Amino acid sequence: MAKQPPKTPQRRARSAAELRRPAPSKAGRRLILIVCEGDQTEHRYFDAIRTAGSLTTVSIEIAPDAGQALAVVERARTLRRLRRQQIEALPYDEIWCVFDREARNEPASFPRAVALATREKFGLAISNPSFEYWYLLHFTETNRPYQDADDLLADLRRHLPGYEKNHALFARLHPQTSLAGNRADRLYERHPDRETDAFPNPSTLVQRLVRQLLDL
Repeated sequence: MAKQPPKTPQRRARSAAELRRPAPSKAGRRLILIVCEGDQTEHRYFDAIRTAGSLTTVSIEIAPDAGQALAVVERARTLRRLRRQQIEALPYDEIWCVFDREARNEPASFPRAVALATREKFGLAISNPSFEYWYLLHFTETNRPYQDADDLLADLRRHLPGYEKNHALFARLHPQTSLAGNRADRLYERHPDRETDAFPNPSTLVQRLVRQLLDL
């Protein structure tokens, strides 16, 4: 009996949703979502980076419950789900959660927030005791533990007299951003409490997110 020619595998018919969804652009910028816990310091800083670099693929959102780390992570997860439901929208390449860890006022949900973000593969830009530690590293290198965020603010105001959380500082700080990032890395890696605490006092991981944005 003559051999039958091998059958050509049939391709699965693409759904209407798949046909409408655009293919990722290899040459395009990465889509980044940043979720912050407040509408002042962090939001203004990252919005200034976005504006200065014309980063149209960067979205900045504010969590509904300011000061609650878990609310930031849950908001990020919700926004990712909503994005996936938009047929013509590309998924986020990176999602970052930005919040503080002030030991004196740390909510009981902080460990859950970190665990959830890690499980969801979100980037963490956590500062202890507050985001202003990142600002301070643009002026000086210090690993002095702070009692709370107010204690840190007093230190920062020695370099920025009259500083308030609603001040726009990116343009002023930008020339020292690389230096601040190196300081943040060095102090974090050498912190004596690093073996027992992933986010010791003082420390910040904001530099990791800033580098991602400045490299876009």
